[in-house]
Amino acid sequence: MFIATLLLPRRGSSPEQRSVIRELATGFRFIRGHRVLLVLMVLTFSNMLMGFGWIGLLHAYVDQLGGGVREVGFVFSSAGIGALSGIVVEGRLSLRRYAERLMLGAAAAFSATMLFVANSPSLWLGMGWR
Repeated sequence: MFIATLLLPRRGSSPEQRSVIRELATGFRFIRGHRVLLVLMVLTFSNMLMGFGWIGLLHAYVDQLGGGVREVGFVFSSAGIGALSGIVVEGRLSLRRYAERLMLGAAAAFSATMLFVANSPSLWLGMGWR
């Protein structure tokens, strides 16, 4: 990417110096003024901050419940199946009118699932298997 960036044609810069703080404020005002972007940014931030730490803790979780390498693979596979099924369902429904609510609901369902899995007494129950 560094080499590709060097090969890009140079554009003229404006004569006035831009303030980084002013540019950030402009970006935040734009996001605040567009509700869909605001919801997406909040969802992305909250899921990245609170939800995706499970990937790093997955091995300890499986080990604590008596699993091994095979079970780690099963847990990753079940997460992939869940993600794929969510994409397929959303693609089939294509409810553009309800996109915001669908995204909020999916984020809430993800959080609820993480709480359930974290408190499940069984590895198989945590993966959704009985």
